[in-house]
Amino acid sequence: MIPSSTYKHAPVITKFSRRKPKSPSFTFTLRAFKSTVRLVESVQKRIHFALDWSYFKSLRNCYHNLVVTSKK
Repeated sequence: MIPSSTYKHAPVITKFSRRKPKSPSFTFTLRAFKSTVRLVESVQKRIHFALDWSYFKSLRNCYHNLVVTSKK
């Protein structure tokens, strides 16, 4: 017989980390390019210069095209 003191509290529930499986199409070069795009984006948001905006747009479009081609 189990003593009644063990039923005093709710059971301990442990959380498991639910990581997504890594995508094979997301390579190291895409990761590096994404960080570059984010760096340029933060600079553009700080400075608000027109050339930075056009540079950011071109990098963003290149990154998008790289992602699309790597998924094919």
